[in-house]
Amino acid sequence: MSYFLLDDSLATRTNLIPSSDGNIQDIYSFMLDELKEFMNAELDKNLSGIVCDHLTRKLVKGIFMPIIYGKTLMSTAGDLKDQLSHYITHQECFTVASVCFKFFRMKYPGMDCLIRLIRSIGWIVSARDSPVFYRVPYFTTVQDYMVMEAINIWVYDRLYKKRRRVSLRVSSSKRDRRKTEISTFVNFIHQRDALIAMKVVESMIKEGAPIYTVHDNFITTAEYSHLIPEFYSQTISDMGSPLSIINDFIYMNVIKPIVICRSDGPTEDEFKEKIIPKDKLHYYLMENVPVNISKRMKATWGERISGILASYENYTRIVSGDFQSPNPSWVYHDYKWHKFQYKLINRREGLPNYCVHY
Repeated sequence: MSYFLLDDSLATRTNLIPSSDGNIQDIYSFMLDELKEFMNAELDKNLSGIVCDHLTRKLVKGIFMPIIYGKTLMSTAGDLKDQLSHYITHQECFTVASVCFKFFRMKYPGMDCLIRLIRSIGWIVSARDSPVFYRVPYFTTVQDYMVMEAINIWVYDRLYKKRRRVSLRVSSSKRDRRKTEISTFVNFIHQRDALIAMKVVESMIKEGAPIYTVHDNFITTAEYSHLIPEFYSQTISDMGSPLSIINDFIYMNVIKPIVICRSDGPTEDEFKEKIIPKDKLHYYLMENVPVNISKRMKATWGERISGILASYENYTRIVSGDFQSPNPSWVYHDYKWHKFQYKLINRREGLPNYCVHY
């Protein structure tokens, strides 16, 4: 995530960039301290005191790590109830959960912005009645969730010698907009993680080093263990600027379906290394709106398109300078990317590389 936001602080907290003291950092410990401070300011003194006394790193991780999977306020309140029901009421759990979500939006606006952007594009594609495409150099992934419908079938129970009705859930021909929206960002990140893992393995094989993977763990012998974090950092560096990846995702799913039928339509190269102008992005988003839809659905589309335009503008500001940057441009983004890239692959002498550690 720090790569997509070009966030040095987040990169240090997740060990992608070495910390100044050379120690392994833990982002959830940082979040725990920040959340306690935030709760002291947002909650009633008695409630914040009780919650902060029982708030742990494990609970904080359980709240914030699943946010990219679409974790809801209700689910978060349930987690808090499981852990804190002896100390606070059910209603207070919802209050605390609301503060947790507010904390995430305010303290990590870049993450929230990027998640909203990618998810909203997923909704647009599904509402247009199309699958979502993700692309990396090795492969393209097609995401196409359908609404599951219940059907009843009769089976004969040979043991009791009678018929029984069984309900099954089968895929329909209607696309599931909600599941697509929630899953799009998750799958977007997971595909990049898969690419990084494949590139690291490929680099190790070229070195003639033994390599084995289990989920997101790399296994090799002690002799070659120092190579894995080096290859990991280099792989992320080789992915290029994050805005190019976001633009490519937008092109594949929003622009390409519109221009593919036009012989003089723009190609993906025209969008790769630039900030897509707001009016042009708005035009292509509007071209995705289906014909003959209800007024209510038109209003929903309008809200979604406005959300994407706002999220894309905010994201380009973040990766082109800072969140308040009035005039984001590709030049500023390229400069910020190369600064981040330099820190990624040129760590200070004597500092260990803990981007992959044991």
